[in-house]
Amino acid sequence: KLNTGKAHIVTLEDYVEHALEGLTQVSVQATPGLTYADGVRAALQHDHDVLMVSDLHEPQTAGLVIRSALTGRLALAAMHTPDTASTVTRLLDYGIEPYFLCGSLSGIVAQRLVRKLCTTCREPSKMEAANLVPLGIDVPKESASAPLWRAKGCAKCGNTGYTGLTGLFEVLAVDHHIRSLIIKRSPGAQIRQSAVSKGMVTLAQAGWQKVQSGDTTLDELLRVCGTELH
Repeated sequence: KLNTGKAHIVTLEDYVEHALEGLTQVSVQATPGLTYADGVRAALQHDHDVLMVSDLHEPQTAGLVIRSALTGRLALAAMHTPDTASTVTRLLDYGIEPYFLCGSLSGIVAQRLVRKLCTTCREPSKMEAANLVPLGIDVPKESASAPLWRAKGCAKCGNTGYTGLTGLFEVLAVDHHIRSLIIKRSPGAQIRQSAVSKGMVTLAQAGWQKVQSGDTTLDELLRVCGTELH
């Protein structure tokens, strides 16, 4: 979407799996001696507009990406963290000063992939939504008796009960209040609680919506997001 021909876009990827016309794509692992930090420094010297780093796994690269964002460029980066709030605390643990983080961070998206139910063979489940309350899922009263679905298996889905994947997304918008918590180095749980109170849909809630709509099963949600259902 950003690749309109009007912006200089640089990507630093572990391996370039899909070559895209109009982008400067750098395969870090395929270039001997090149690190992500080296790639970010080179991008800063070549006046890029957009920078994408596929793995923000160590402090030096994180600091350089933050520097890129602070100079008015759009920086996109991937990290391995349990949820959105944990990304903030991880960056602070990397040694990023809170005021730099507040000045550069706009938003965080956490994602999970769950298998989609096969619509040909899925079956209604006897479990009612009210039974999910002990699992930590907040179930609205109007859907307390909503039917769920379970996987069965047929020739179309290879007898797995599932076909294809669908995404679960948790989006943390870094607003003024979140920035005030970052400045105070508040724990991730407090940042998460604040975001939820302002309407953030958690990974577990997004998954529950998929379960209710019949897109996936409770078993699949528990498999993928079991640790977030509390």
